[in-house]
Order: sequence, then structure tokens, then C-alpha cells
Amino acid sequence: MNLENYPQEEKNQISLIFSWKKNNKNQKSFFWQLVAGILGLTIGAYLFFQKNFWGAMTVVLAILTILILQSKNEEAECQILNKGIKINQDFYPWKNLKSFGIKEDLEELFIFTKGKLITTISVPVNEKDISKIRNILKNYLPEKRVELTLSDIITRKLGL
Repeated sequence: MNLENYPQEEKNQISLIFSWKKNNKNQKSFFWQLVAGILGLTIGAYLFFQKNFWGAMTVVLAILTILILQSKNEEAECQILNKGIKINQDFYPWKNLKSFGIKEDLEELFIFTKGKLITTISVPVNEKDISKIRNILKNYLPEKRVELTLSDIITRKLGL
């Protein structure tokens, strides 16, 4: 939910408790960008020499688009408010959230929602803010231990 769509009378009662900003560390490493680029250009060159010009152009453009989008350095801006949590432009009221968990070694906050489509929201946190964030969120949500799935571990190890 966007905070702009929140009822005006309730919007006036919203107050900031704590906020932080942090760059998203889940950027692809240079190695993976290089491998994707070489693989894409190789497939594109093969298709070109096979006289499949549209296929070659599609593959090269797709790889370039992916590499450009992955190179964006995104910064997460997070706010804990008395009525919920705001992450960048998205607002999550407390009534839509189930629990939270913090993986200190990953410097990441996991927010578990009551939603059907989006059940977990992952937010980077600064190491110095972890205990403060935990203490504030405990007033609104129960803390849950975060266990990474096998697919989470594999994708993190591969830098994907």
C-alpha cells in the first residue's frame, strides 16, 4: 500500500519512530556479470552466423538489458512508524504483518506478512542499528527465527 492512499485522518496521526538507509548488497558480482555477458555474446554470435539475425539481436539485447538493470545500485530507505513500516514508497500497516526476524550475519531484516502473494519482505539493515530495530519491532510484532531455505543459500553463495 502506498502511504499516499492512506486515509487522511489516520495519516495525520502517523509519527516516525526510527529510520535508516542502506545500499542493497544483493548486487551481482563482476564475475557473474562477465560470465553472463560472454555467454550472451557467444550465443548471439552463434545465432548470427546461423543467419538467425532476429534471434541474435534478441539474445544480445536481453543480456544487455539484464546487465544494465543489475548494475543499478539501489538504496533501501526504511522507516518504522507508529502505524506500520514504510520501505521506500511502500507502506505496510501493522495489521497486515505477522512477525519479523533479523539475520545478523547477513545484516538483513525479514518481515513476514499475512498476504497471499508476498509473504516475506527482505530489507538490508546497518549492523549498528540491529539491536535498536529489534527492540522497536518487538513492541509491534513477535520475533521469529529466520531459517534460510536451501535455494536461498545456493543463490546467495552463487551471488545470484
